[in-house]
Amino acid sequence: MFSILSCTAVPIRKEVIRHGVIDYHELVEPLGTKHLYREEPIVDKIYYCLIHEVPEIIYESDGEKRIRRWIGPDW
Repeated sequence: MFSILSCTAVPIRKEVIRHGVIDYHELVEPLGTKHLYREEPIVDKIYYCLIHEVPEIIYESDGEKRIRRWIGPDW
């Protein structure tokens, strides 16, 4: 059985961080929680968060990007 936890219900701020030749994409929640990905997050896709070390689902609701942490079989 799959579970999805840690749903945020607030708008997300997006930034690109350049480290050498690699671009990292950071999403920051209004309360300050940061999420860092190697690829630009696209809505309705699952990405591995480098900070939290878990897969996360990026989705859109009411015109705002939101994040859910994926808890299920090993990534």
